[in-house]
Amino acid sequence: MTSRRPAMGMADFHTHIIPGIDDGSRSAEMSLEMIKTSVEYGAGAIVLTPHFYATHDNPKHFFEKREKCMKTLASAGAGKLIPIRYGAEVAFFDGIAETDELKKLRISGTKNILIEMPFHPWPQRVADEIMALNRNRDYQIILAHIERFFDYFKPETFDMFLSQGILMQSNAEFFIDQRTRKKALKLLEEGKIHILGSDCHNMTTRKPNLGEACEIISGRLGDGVIEEMVKRSHLLLKKVI
Repeated sequence: MTSRRPAMGMADFHTHIIPGIDDGSRSAEMSLEMIKTSVEYGAGAIVLTPHFYATHDNPKHFFEKREKCMKTLASAGAGKLIPIRYGAEVAFFDGIAETDELKKLRISGTKNILIEMPFHPWPQRVADEIMALNRNRDYQIILAHIERFFDYFKPETFDMFLSQGILMQSNAEFFIDQRTRKKALKLLEEGKIHILGSDCHNMTTRKPNLGEACEIISGRLGDGVIEEMVKRSHLLLKKVI
């Protein structure tokens, strides 16, 4: 394990650490191991974002299950290791802009809502609905792992979202993978990636790796870039509601 703590206190905005709620951590023990690894790499806060699918998740049941699983995590002492916030990774669904219960899926204490876009070409109605939600001042939209969708949207749609203040979250793996690193660094330099997340699910195939990405970024673009991302990540977590 690195001793440089390369994440420099950055908040990890995308994780699946809550035990037993989705396809992420299967136990409190695994969750604690994931959190400890994040701390060792220098994460300054963790946002817990279990999957929410409106097509088959009942909101009331989801909130109850999330609370129950969060209590299990708290009982294991997770909150003593690092500041923790909770929210959800909300899969886009028709009518999302008009759904009142969406507010309960925001990152706790903030207006931030992490949205996973469709894994197919986006028709205009999808972009229109995201823009409608973006006009609602109760939300700050963050699009999850934007690098997974480059084949599904038009460049002008991406540029429109950016111009209207929609934030782009990238997974650490985008920077770690040598096949995509060059593109990731270019988008970051261009201001088209705003925050990072590990999107960690376990300690084997999808382990916490925010620090690895930060080490690459600071090595290629300098510590100043990481420092700015750290500041942004914590400003986004300031209580605003």
